[in-house]
Amino acid sequence: MYMDLVDGIFLNQIMLQIDPRPTNQRINQHVNNDVNLRIQNLTILVRNIKTYYQQQFKGLKEIRDHRRVMLGQDCNRRASSLQTGALEFTVWNARLSVLTTPH
Repeated sequence: MYMDLVDGIFLNQIMLQIDPRPTNQRINQHVNNDVNLRIQNLTILVRNIKTYYQQQFKGLKEIRDHRRVMLGQDCNRRASSLQTGALEFTVWNARLSVLTTPH
């Protein structure tokens, strides 16, 4: 069991339980202390984990990107509203000064 863990066999089997999609590469079941086969198994494992998380978090990234767009649009609306409010205040202030200025 320990050698299956070290050789990447057991961990790859766990990963297949998490994400059962077929992979293009098969793990080497009979590593027999061959370092190259062990590295190949672990490389496949890391690639599968990376692919899984990229797919899982892609949806979250799209949500975050959408929120950024919405925040940017909200900031633009508020800035526009502030500019409109400032203009209205200036016009109102000018009218007030005309009305209160003695003729």
